[in-house]
Order: sequence, then structure tokens, then C-alpha cells
Amino acid sequence: MAKKGFTIDNLPNFLAPSADKAGWTLCIGAGTSLPIFPDWYSLSEQLAHNLVPDLPFNITAMKDSGFSPDSLIQMVKNVCKLSDHDFSMRMSEVLYTNLKSNITPDDWDVVSKIMQTDHLSHAPVQEWKTFISYRDSILSNTTAHRIAPVILKAIEHDVAPKSIISFNAEPILLIILNSLILEKYSDDDHPYPKKIFCKMTNGISHQGNKQIPFYFCHGLLPINENVHTCSTSLDKLVFLEEEYLQLANNSFSWQATTFLNACTTQHIVFIGTSLTDPNMRR
Repeated sequence: MAKKGFTIDNLPNFLAPSADKAGWTLCIGAGTSLPIFPDWYSLSEQLAHNLVPDLPFNITAMKDSGFSPDSLIQMVKNVCKLSDHDFSMRMSEVLYTNLKSNITPDDWDVVSKIMQTDHLSHAPVQEWKTFISYRDSILSNTTAHRIAPVILKAIEHDVAPKSIISFNAEPILLIILNSLILEKYSDDDHPYPKKIFCKMTNGISHQGNKQIPFYFCHGLLPINENVHTCSTSLDKLVFLEEEYLQLANNSFSWQATTFLNACTTQHIVFIGTSLTDPNMRR
């Protein structure tokens, strides 16, 4: 049984000492995006309600019986009989419903563009300011919003993480980090600061010199249909039970080697993940 995690009050001081040795890696899960994004059980329940409303899926009863969220999502996928691509797009709709409902339609076009950009310069500064206004309102109670300034402070004090590994299929922490970088380091002569984090979505993603890789080990969902393929990673999505099993049985996959390399060479900080989840333990 996994032990209860640390809190702010009892967190040991180990990042600074570890940075001088092997270094450390941050691993984030769905808990960093609550409550603006649904947890996995809520996602499966909303998918069932939207895709198979006529079938009596009692998610609460199934959860109490021991069904994992990935098995519930698998059941919905099997019953609705959508293609992999169409099912992924419906998952994206459900995942972003709450966030989208808190943003005006005109601003949503801007925010969704910001959340899919790979470089600060790919969007005008004014559009970044639109995102920042929502970042500091509807996203302010997420853990991602709270830890992003801490990560930047660690970088400034030469104890930066070697990498960040995300088990989420949305980029909210990465975009919050980039928006803070824009605010902190831009000026009139240089409106777009140097890139610090590099989005890594597959084994051939390019990491720039002295950039911190931000790995999306469980894939990255598109927010809408009009998105560049390099900004998403549908073929690496891990939502379904079958996808977890395939990943668990392939120790040489890009996701597995990335995670195992971090585990064997660095200190790992887990935030927003549950080690009571058998898939995480595998």
C-alpha cells in the first residue's frame, strides 16, 4: 500500500543537495490540473453520458466494484464503436468542456491557440496577455498554477529539474510556465524571451541546447481539429486499458525508456499522481 505523500509542512529539503549530484525530475499527474480539468473517473462518467446516454453505465457502482478508470473508458470506447481518432476528439471535447465554459467564445480561440503553441513567438504578446488573464483567474486554484513559479525559482537558483514528465494529455503546466517566462523576461527590445522548456511528444522530438525537456509520456490531445500535427501526439495516448497493457508489456517504448532513465539516474518528485494506481506502479 502506498504511503501518504508529503505536505508543505513536512516536505524534506532534498532538491538543492540532489541538484549537485544526479539532479531531479518532476513527474506530474492529473491532480495538478484539478478542478478545471476532470479526474479520470469524472472523465469516464462524462464520456459515457455523452457517447452512450441510453446505456445504464453506473460509474459509481463500477468504481466501488474495483474497476479502474482506464477500464471504464475502455468500456465506453468498445460500446460506442468510434474510430480511434474520433474517440480521441470526443475525449478532448469532454476534457476541455469545463475550461471552455469559463472563457468567452472569442477568447477561447485565442486561449486554445496559446495552449497549442510550441514557441512563445508563435502568438502575439496581446494574445498571451489574454491567456494570462484567465491563468490568474480560472486557473489560479490549480496545483499547476502554484508550482510553476517554484519551478522557475529553482531554475534561477541553479537547481532546475533535469526534465519534467507529464502523465497528462493536456499542456496546462507547460503553458503556465511559458506565460510566466514571457512576463518575467520580456522587454520592449526583446518581447519573446529565450525558450527554456522544450515540448517532447515522441522519440524524435528535438531538444534545443540547454532546454529542459517537457515529456508528454501519455500523449497530447488536440484541442480542436485545426492543429499542427507536431503540437499533438495521438499515437502516444494512454487512456484505455489496452493502451496501458501495451505500454506495460513494452519496456523499450519511448515512454518507458524515458521514465525508467529518469528513475534510475535522478531523484523523482511526484505531484498530482496516485501510486495506489496499479498502472502507475507498473
